[in-house]
Amino acid sequence: MKTSDGLQNWSTSPGSITLSESKIDVWAVPLDLGEDCIAKCHELLSEDEINRAQRFHFEADQRRFTIARGSLRQLIGRYLRCNPHSIVFQTNEYGKPRLGKENDIPLCFNISHSGEMAVMAFSYGRELGVDIELIREDIEYQSLSERFFSKTETLMLKSLAEKDRLKCFYATWTRKEAFIKAVGKGLSIPLDQFDVSVGLEVSPALLDVRYDCPNSNGWFMSEIALNDFFAGALVVEGENVKIRYFRL
Repeated sequence: MKTSDGLQNWSTSPGSITLSESKIDVWAVPLDLGEDCIAKCHELLSEDEINRAQRFHFEADQRRFTIARGSLRQLIGRYLRCNPHSIVFQTNEYGKPRLGKENDIPLCFNISHSGEMAVMAFSYGRELGVDIELIREDIEYQSLSERFFSKTETLMLKSLAEKDRLKCFYATWTRKEAFIKAVGKGLSIPLDQFDVSVGLEVSPALLDVRYDCPNSNGWFMSEIALNDFFAGALVVEGENVKIRYFRL
């Protein structure tokens, strides 16, 4: 459900969370939290994750990684009714994270973070991808669209009113990123080999795929509307999707 200004209604964290095959949960997680929260998240991390956090040069990046990863463990622990510290992660050959083979519940998840915000999406047995981007006014969006978008998308972006192009660029970018993350092959998929809808007044959608993509006609796409400073998109395998939005 969206409010009158086009943003989604984000509910506070419920006491108990469960999933079914038709429900998708999307969580907004702030990353600019205090020392107490950082310490609690740090306690949940594995040794490998702690080492990864320490490899970041800037303290702000260490903080963001620690809170994002700790929050992800916390939420997965709530869905699986398990100790968050005991969760084991794996990645596929393209780097997409997933739960280790020790977990026998088909919980799928994906995460994206930009600036001081992270978004995490969860499903029961459905592949999914999520992407958010902090909108920057100084970006050279026209040259980036010509480099990475399809010809159709680039022409559609140019046809829009100039005042709308920046936000439309970010909306298009997040739709494309969310799709390749959902498929699970990352940037091995050429971004110009598929088309998504372009425009602020059009529904997010996968329009055309020009490469061998599994289940290319069976992906649901939706906007993630955090606030006016971010663009975001969610892509889920299958149809009949019911999305719930929560703030952690």
